[in-house]
Amino acid sequence: MHARLRPRIGRAFRRWGAIGAGEARTQGASVAALRRRPRTKHHTAQRDLGGREAVSNRGRSLVLTYHTMGIDTVIFDLDGVILDSEALWDDVRHDFALAHGGHWDEFDQPAVLGANSMRWAAHMREHNGVRQSDQEIYDGIVGELRARYARQLPLMPGAREAIADLAAVYRLGVASSSPRELIDYALELAGLRDRFTAVVSSDEVARGKPAPDVYREACIRLGTTPARAAAVEDSASGIEAALSAGLAVVAVPNPAYPPSAGVLARADTVIESIRELDRSVVAALERTEAETNDGK
Repeated sequence: MHARLRPRIGRAFRRWGAIGAGEARTQGASVAALRRRPRTKHHTAQRDLGGREAVSNRGRSLVLTYHTMGIDTVIFDLDGVILDSEALWDDVRHDFALAHGGHWDEFDQPAVLGANSMRWAAHMREHNGVRQSDQEIYDGIVGELRARYARQLPLMPGAREAIADLAAVYRLGVASSSPRELIDYALELAGLRDRFTAVVSSDEVARGKPAPDVYREACIRLGTTPARAAAVEDSASGIEAALSAGLAVVAVPNPAYPPSAGVLARADTVIESIRELDRSVVAALERTEAETNDGK
């Protein structure tokens, strides 16, 4: 079952019920605590292949037609969503820092999540004592990641299937803090590059996540607007970036670096795994209702 939060005010959702305000206040609350309550016994639905949902509600017939107001684009983060790579980045940075006179501990990886390449390279030089230039740090880290991806790409279980399902209905893009060369390399290795109409790295915009720049640029390249796009994100900085840009957000919390309950409560939908992501999750983000009276 998909774990859905109540919609943000102003979105054209049908309200099936909402969590209590107190359920999302506790820091580190589980995803299960943020789930939407189930529909009542009077409210059942059957969906056909045309993207319409016929709903029986106390004798009335409702037809929910998806895409009338229209999400037409889905934009994925890479690390933590398509790739199970956050721990790999952490390992590579740790080894590189120690090899070049520096240090790296459990607090450093969260500190650079969402940062663009020169920002995290500068962080390693300035805060971790790595005795290399920013470019040398970048080259060393990215080179090692390319080598490890070539040996075994950490593709997230279920990612390939989710992308294939959504690509049949939506334009797809990637908006990632990884360097562009690494994004393209990983997607090529996975055989997924041709699924994405546009790929944008935070290195190509003025500010990295949590600033909205990378999502705004992705929408421009994809020929859509933020109001018609949804983001799939795992981290607090990524969720904040997408929300700030005006996109709907499907959150897939990273268990190693989980967003706070407060951040998750602002997402439109929370799912536990990308295995749960399919076109019905995106279609539910924004839809309109046309009510009939059973043809009478």
